[in-house]
Amino acid sequence: MPKSSERQTTLTSLAGFSILKVIKQRLEDESISYTDMTNEVLELRAYEVVARQRYMSTCSSIPRAPSRFEWFIHDLDEERFKQMFRMKQSRFFQLYEKIKDHPVYQPTGSKPQTDIRLQMMVSLERLGLHGNDASVGRIARNSCISGGLKYNSLKSNNRVFHLPVYAYIEGSVVNFLRRFMKAILALEKETVFWPCAEEREVIQERIVSKTGFPNCIIFVDGTRIPLEYKSAWDGEMFYCRKDIHSLAAMIVCDDRMKIRFVCTGWAGSTHDARVFANNPLMKNTSAYFDPNEYILADSAYPCLPHTIPAYRKTSLNGNSDNTRFNKKHSRLRVKVVHCIGLLKTR
Repeated sequence: MPKSSERQTTLTSLAGFSILKVIKQRLEDESISYTDMTNEVLELRAYEVVARQRYMSTCSSIPRAPSRFEWFIHDLDEERFKQMFRMKQSRFFQLYEKIKDHPVYQPTGSKPQTDIRLQMMVSLERLGLHGNDASVGRIARNSCISGGLKYNSLKSNNRVFHLPVYAYIEGSVVNFLRRFMKAILALEKETVFWPCAEEREVIQERIVSKTGFPNCIIFVDGTRIPLEYKSAWDGEMFYCRKDIHSLAAMIVCDDRMKIRFVCTGWAGSTHDARVFANNPLMKNTSAYFDPNEYILADSAYPCLPHTIPAYRKTSLNGNSDNTRFNKKHSRLRVKVVHCIGLLKTR
């Protein structure tokens, strides 16, 4: 059942105490004295004060725990930094240089924002956790951007209510993550883009020199992105063959595992071939491929003018040429499998 807040508990206690007092007076048929009237007015006033306030206390400055920020930045070694924030320290500072000038990190008033590097650390740590570990309260305390515990006292009719107030700056964690995601998404166009004609020629030369596949420029594969909770909208459609609720995604990368195209948002039960057939890459092939160019895919994908999938098992029985083709095909296509593994930090 829902848990009552401290404010609601106080209101209920004040209202209940006043009602019991009125009932007692009626049962005992006591006359109301001036003192009783004064006490009732005070009780009603206390109830009104609490009811009109959203919070039980006004915002105040709470001493923070000693910051570990400088230690993370200057003293933590590369390996432990990666364990903590899921990326190398050198990459962290490269990312910082890319997003530090984003408008979302510019102060809108006279008060400066929290150091952008600390905002990034808090965001990266939360993105790497799940369940209770990802709660904003735990992140705030662990990141030393929280306060402590104090008590507010409310006196009514000779009764004193001691109300604990946890002064954790949990809203900062949410704001940090929102800013970070906006800044990251702003980098999409300059990070994930389709290679131009000249770059596709360079990719073809690298691939043909190593594997013998002429005119091949790219590899495609599907993956599943787990969801923390079942979708409230057609939840059964998001239940996939891996026994989890997820989103279906299509990842396209080159021979150096650089992601060139992404399609996601489909329900987890959607077949990879359907996601592939209904994305701009296949609906407008002339904008992405020259006549002889193609991509490699696994046997779940259809064979199309610009798509060469592996042979299915039914086509391998007794056919040594098909088996040999599949081996060379898989050695090259495994790049996209490794790319997805890196994306999921496996």
